[in-house]
Amino acid sequence: MASTTTTNKMNGGGAANGGGLKATMPMLAGGASSACMQSFLMMDGGCDALYELVELTIRELMTSDRTALCMRQERQRNDARELAVFARVLRDVAHDRRCVRPNMLHIVAQVAFHCRKNRSPPYSSAAPERRASEDIVRQCVDAVAGLLLVHGGTRVARQMHHATRAREFICSMLYLARVGITFQGRQILPRIEALHWLLPLQALLPSVFKIRAKSITEGENLIKMDIKHLPLLP
Repeated sequence: MASTTTTNKMNGGGAANGGGLKATMPMLAGGASSACMQSFLMMDGGCDALYELVELTIRELMTSDRTALCMRQERQRNDARELAVFARVLRDVAHDRRCVRPNMLHIVAQVAFHCRKNRSPPYSSAAPERRASEDIVRQCVDAVAGLLLVHGGTRVARQMHHATRAREFICSMLYLARVGITFQGRQILPRIEALHWLLPLQALLPSVFKIRAKSITEGENLIKMDIKHLPLLP
């Protein structure tokens, strides 16, 4: 099985102009992808169509109004949780029979500890500079499209023939890029650290993007099985 590991370097490849990977995709398709993926490329418009599908899906997940909605909902959930924890801590202090003056530093520390898993969503009026940049979006598109083209086997090709399944599978690869894929000492999918803060919460995908929550795990399992049975580039 291919294992998901953290890697320190990212494959930039044409991030600025978007021409790096896209220009070499026909050459990669002819030599590395499976016969089933090649048949998909011939039926559905070739490498350009695959690249455009990946780019459209990734931009929807990272830069659309739906993404901004997810970030606002996440911030509201975080604020509600922090308020609930703060109220509970204050009740505990009020019911303390020792009648000592409350230590505000201790109260704030307790709230921070109980809400330590809350991340800070990038979409807010206070932090517009943390929106997904064009370079990061392009890097994600190149990484996912390259993964599908070079290592996509029979199982992946079946997913790409169905519009809804293809969208879900590309979404799963984008979320998998948070940790990356390394197989037999080779980097199959680069780790993109910024995705930890730029992607919507997986719990919000079904309601906002109409993407099944379990499709993330399904996509990871499919690509791992295909990678296991495909020869790697020398």
